[in-house]
Formats: sequence, structure tokens, C-alpha cells
Amino acid sequence: MGRWSLAILVCFLGLGLRVHRLAEPLMRWDEGWSVAHASLSCVEVIQVASWEFHPPLFYLLLKLWLALGRNVFVVRFLSVLAGTLAVPLTFQVAMRWTGRRTLAWLAAGLAAVNPALVYYAQVARMYALVVPWLLLVTWALLRWLEQGEGRQLLALLIIAGLGALYTFYYTAWALAGLYAYGLLRARRRRKGLFAAGAFTLALHLPWLAYAGGGMLRRLSQADPDATVMPVTLWDLTASTWTALTFDFGSAGWGAIVVQGLILAALLLSLRSLLARRLLRREINSLLMPVLPLLTAVGGAVLGSGAYFFAPRMLTPAVPFLVLLVAWSLDRLGRWWKGFLGAGLALLALAFWPTCSRFVYQKSLEVSGPFDPHEYHAVLSSRAEPGDFIFFNELALAGWYEMDRKPDDPAWGYALRWTPIVEPMERIRPRVKQAASRYTRLWFVLYQGTFGPGAELKGWLDGTLYPSGMYWGSDALFLAYLAPKTPWVEIAPAEDFGDLLRLEAARYSAYPGPAGEVGVVLKWRALQSPVPNCRVVVQAWDDEGNVWAHRDVQPVNWERATCQWAVGEVVEDRHGLLLAAPGGGPSSDAVPLHLAVSLYDEGKEEFLPVAGGSFLELGVLSH
Repeated sequence: MGRWSLAILVCFLGLGLRVHRLAEPLMRWDEGWSVAHASLSCVEVIQVASWEFHPPLFYLLLKLWLALGRNVFVVRFLSVLAGTLAVPLTFQVAMRWTGRRTLAWLAAGLAAVNPALVYYAQVARMYALVVPWLLLVTWALLRWLEQGEGRQLLALLIIAGLGALYTFYYTAWALAGLYAYGLLRARRRRKGLFAAGAFTLALHLPWLAYAGGGMLRRLSQADPDATVMPVTLWDLTASTWTALTFDFGSAGWGAIVVQGLILAALLLSLRSLLARRLLRREINSLLMPVLPLLTAVGGAVLGSGAYFFAPRMLTPAVPFLVLLVAWSLDRLGRWWKGFLGAGLALLALAFWPTCSRFVYQKSLEVSGPFDPHEYHAVLSSRAEPGDFIFFNELALAGWYEMDRKPDDPAWGYALRWTPIVEPMERIRPRVKQAASRYTRLWFVLYQGTFGPGAELKGWLDGTLYPSGMYWGSDALFLAYLAPKTPWVEIAPAEDFGDLLRLEAARYSAYPGPAGEVGVVLKWRALQSPVPNCRVVVQAWDDEGNVWAHRDVQPVNWERATCQWAVGEVVEDRHGLLLAAPGGGPSSDAVPLHLAVSLYDEGKEEFLPVAGGSFLELGVLSH
């Protein structure tokens, strides 16, 4: 088979493994985040990236990519391309490293089938893009060391290094290992390499300065009372090795096989090389994959292992492990070809359970019983095209964006859930600006008012006009109105059953284009305790037909009415949407009577007011 035919075959093997069952698993949590983040404006993409755990380059590239479509296959295919590109780049790096074509083909083949590389090439996240950047850095470094000069190579070294750093912070550790190797080998020619490293760092420091505030905020938001499970050195080592080799679901012996192959090849090679006095040169060569492998693993473990350890943190180390395994297999083959065949067979046998099942389940990503299509289903059935939706978590927004049609409402964010809890002073102007443009706003709060969601809902209830509340499987859907018509203020000072007094009220006298009406009620407790009551707000025509009805606990009452102190005043807001009875057409000439009542839940009766059950506040004129 010709060289180009084999290259095409290996690349197609890598591509085939990466597109196999690509669209099957539902969009995972972080993938939803990727879609939502990349759907923002370029300025917002950069801004939000400065608040979270990853730099912005992947999101900016994904933003361009999303122009091709937003179905699962297309969204994930960007990672497929990056993962497939790693195969020929691995071949080029191996050739530049050793000059041995057999080793290069082994490395390319291993890169094509490596479980970790296949896995992350099917996830719409930045991890697959990390590998090509690091391989480009490695190739440029090896070529520069070989030539001893070349500004273009140093420029490529800088560009690829910046690409890695602006894609994933943890690539800094692998880059440190590569530069350490280059400085060891360059000897008297280190000035150019120092300059390239310094220039790369200088171009990355502005981002670190810009994003540093967000990083400090995330650290300050960590729970100081959270207990960290004790981790022994052995547990951490075992977890690291399992994650690095991606030996999941294969009874744990696949990693032992890989480790045995590496050690056996090293021992055999060192013995034969020592006899031929070639040991020093070979060790110098081995430092190329070993140093970045050690620094990438060590950095991931030190940086996150004791508190939050995930296999994706080790992605920068995987291509160097692939090179080291390829080197070991090549050494075995040079010792005896049967060893090479046996090694490949054992690798295939050890990792078959992982590759055939685990890789395509995407079970390492945040997943669960949630339905990513639920959010669009709920909102599309209740919201109108001219509404605006806020999400407190970008993952939910991404799922909604995947299903959103051209006439579905636009969306924004008010982030009040991990990993980003925005301060309210940053959220308020954004919400107020939307309220000045849109009449109806929706807020989707993951886990409802649990944790930081409570402060957001409390502020919304006291700023906008609540008109509806619906629970999904794991999120609260809140509807609010922002009326923009003139207001009428009244001071009825009417008592409801000698328990509560409506001291003042105001309402938007002219319904807006969507039939929206805002109502503000100010209650005073006359006795203590006061029974638990529900507020009923209605609008009816002269014939008694009800055009709007709202029956809820007072929205802004943070405590039950039985806990009120005598004389305490509470402001209560409501939003009404007018609709003609029976769904018929509304008439601009129909005057509507706006009235309010209180319903005693314990006695199951209305509190008397002004000789009846309802107190009329005024007439709504179209």
C-alpha cells in the first residue's frame, strides 16, 4: 500500500470513529453551555468567558461554525474536525521527532483510535481543539531545534501556543514541559526560544489580567464549609492513570497492559542501547514526550485533583502518551516483530470494552434525567414571538437555542447558578433595559429559588409585574409584564374584614398592545395574626364577563400573613393579560372594571369589603 493511501486510510479511520453515533446521545449540560455561549455577541462571548473556567477562543470559533446549523450532528462536528486533524499532525510530529516512518504510522494509528481522543472529538467542547494546537507547537519546536534557526518557526510556535492557551488554561503545563525540553536541547541557541516563550506569555497576560477578577470571584463564591473527601496518594495516582489511559469499563486491566508495554520496551531498549553506547542520545529523545506528559499530568493533579478531578483536565497530556506508547511499540517491533503484533493485539483487547460502549455513551459529561427539549417545549407553548426570555444558566439557554425557530422569542442571561453567579448589580441594568423594550419577559430559573435564585426572584417580584409561574421538571418558569402605558394612583383606604387595609393602589389605566395591565397594591395589617389569604385580581366587562383573572398568594409577601406585625405595610405587584371571553376578538370600545379581593384560605371565603366581596379600583379604558 502506498504512503498516501495509508495516510488517507488512517485519517478516514479516525474520522469514521469520530462520526460513529455522533448525534445519538442527547446534548449534555456543558454542550448546551457551549451553544448558548457561542450564540452571544462577540463582546459577550469574551465577557462571559472572563467569568467562567475557560478562555474564549473555542466559543468564538464555534460562533462562526454555528452559521452552518444548530442540530446535534453539526454542532459536534467542529470537534470531530479538530480531533481528526490530530491524526496527520501526530504523524508529522513523530516523523520530525524520530525520523522513523514505522513509529510515525503507529503514532498516527494510535491517535486515530485512542479512546480519550475519540471521546472528546464527539463533545461540543474545547478539549478536542487542544490537541492540534499542542501538536503544532511540538512540530514547530522540533523543526526549530533541527534547523537551529527560523523566524517563521518561532512565529508558528507563538501562534500555536497562544491558540492552546486561549483554548484551555491547562495547556500551560504541557507548554511548560515542551519549552523545558527545547531549552535543554537548544543549548547555545536558547535566546530565540526564550524570546518566543516570553512573547507568548506577554500576549496572554492581558487576558489573564482581564479575566482575573472573574477567577477571584469564583474562588470567593466557593463554599468555605464544603468538606473535601480525603484523597490518598494511591487513590489520586490510580485515578490519574485511569483517566489518562481512558481505561473505563474494562475491569481495570487495560491500563496495566499499556503500562507493561511501556516499561518492557523501555527496559529492552535501554539494555540494548547501553551496550551500543547510544543511551544518552535516546534518553534525550525520550524527554520530548516525557517532559510535557509529566508537566501536564502534574499540573492537572496539583491544579484540580484534590478538589475537582476530571479526565478532561488531562487532555493536553494524551498526545504525548500516544507518542510514548508508539515509541515503545516500535522498540518492541525492532526487538522482534512478534512483540509488536502481540502488543497491538493486547491493546485492542484491553480497550475494546471502553471503545465499543463507554466512548459513545458520553457518561463522563454532566448528564441525567433532564430533557434538553423541555425548555423549548414549555416556552414555545406559552410565550409569544415578541417576548424576551432570561435564563439563569447558559446550559438551559443552549438547549432552547438548539430547538428555537425563527418566530420564537429571543433570549438573554441573568446568571445565578454555578459556575457563574453574577452579582445583582450587574444583572439589574440588563433586565431593566430589556423591560424598556419588551412588554412580556420570562425568567427560567434552574432549581427555582434555591440558593442564589431567591435573590433574583425577590428583586423581580418587586420590580416587574408577575403574571404567571410554572414548574418544569427541574426549572421554574416565571412570566412578568412590563407595562408602558400611563398609571393611575388611588388611595381607597378600604378594610377587608377588619384584618387588612388596602391603603393605596396604582394600575396602568390603558392596556398595552398585548392587553397587559400592571397593578400595585399596598396592604396594611390591622390585626395580628392575620389568616393566610390569597389575592384575587379580576377585570370584567359590563356584562360580567371576566377578561382577566389572577388568584395567587401575594407575590411580594416573604412571610405568611399570620406572621405580620400590626401596622406592617407590604407592597404587592400583579400583571394581568386581558383576553376576550371564549377566545373571541377583543373590542377597543369595551370598558373593563378592575377589582381586587382577598380570599381566606382557612375559612374558604372572601373577606368582606365595601359591602361585597370585591373592591373596584377603577375602569380600564382602551
